[in-house]
Amino acid sequence: MPLFSSKEKDRKIKVLTQQLEGLKKQNENLTTQIRKYEGRFGDVKGMQGIIERLKTENQNLVNKLEKFVVERQQMRESVENLKKDLLMKREQIEMKTFAVTSEDIDIIVSKGITVNGGINAKKNVVVEEKAKVNGDIKAAGDIILGDEVYVKGFIEANSIKTGVGCTLDLVLSKGDLDIGNSTEVLKAVGGKVTLGNSVVIKDGIEYSDTMKIGSNVTIHGEIRTKP
Repeated sequence: MPLFSSKEKDRKIKVLTQQLEGLKKQNENLTTQIRKYEGRFGDVKGMQGIIERLKTENQNLVNKLEKFVVERQQMRESVENLKKDLLMKREQIEMKTFAVTSEDIDIIVSKGITVNGGINAKKNVVVEEKAKVNGDIKAAGDIILGDEVYVKGFIEANSIKTGVGCTLDLVLSKGDLDIGNSTEVLKAVGGKVTLGNSVVIKDGIEYSDTMKIGSNVTIHGEIRTKP
């Protein structure tokens, strides 16, 4: 005896066919929906990729800008340092270039005169009050400076005597060194040294004989005796 009658079989097939058609329709709907979502998600991923690329490019631009700022600052500093070096070298050349020289007579720089360049004398040098010398002063004999004399450069002689209120760099005397009251000296070297009242020595002093110090004298750096 058959499991299903002919009518029952037809009814079952019809029901299964209807169910299959329903499943096909659901599948089509799901496929359409999935494709729709895939398109949306694909656009989002694409947009995310674009955003990440823009972020990377922006960061690269920021890095380049920061590097440019640093390089520009370094360039400015280099130019400023170069200017300072050139100015210093020019001043050094001017100081080493003797504007005044003498073989057999004394050199006298009159009151208030400014000498741009050094002075070199085989005898003596006298610089009167309030004169300025932008350079070295060298004398085989003696050097005498008046009051308020300004010398930018070293001073070298057999003996040196300064007036009151002078402003000097390195002072080098083979013999007597007499520095007047209220005078500022960068560094002093001498044999027999006398420092007037309120003298300021900024970078030490050397002497080989004796040293007499006035009142209110300030000496920075070392005090040394030399042979």
